[in-house]
Amino acid sequence: MKKRVDHFDLAQRSAATARKAGEAMESAGHVIAARTEMAALAYANPSVATGIEMNLMVSEKVVALSEAGATLYALALTTCRSPIELFALQGRLMSEFVTRGMAFGLGLNTLATRTGEQVMDPIHKTVTANHKRLKK
Repeated sequence: MKKRVDHFDLAQRSAATARKAGEAMESAGHVIAARTEMAALAYANPSVATGIEMNLMVSEKVVALSEAGATLYALALTTCRSPIELFALQGRLMSEFVTRGMAFGLGLNTLATRTGEQVMDPIHKTVTANHKRLKK
């Protein structure tokens, strides 16, 4: 039998993990700044060409996925024979989108909380200790 999810417990665990993640990120920022200052002379600046290529790689993926989604939507619209069918299709697509998004979000949140609980403690411990040590 499938185990029932205690949503209140999940929310509390998610919030606790998010708090730890936020604190770890804040500490990581301080650690990165301190270490960057210490190692500034040892590192060369990345080339402009590399930065341009990385940005291009991301923007190309966004454009391709957007075009694919627009094509899929346009194909679905061609089946409509009247404005009422069009409105019904749009309503159904939106409803299905929201339903899938909510189900995916809850599942992802459950998985992320479980994973976060398992991995955040050692990261939090190390980064906050580094932050305390480097503040001196």
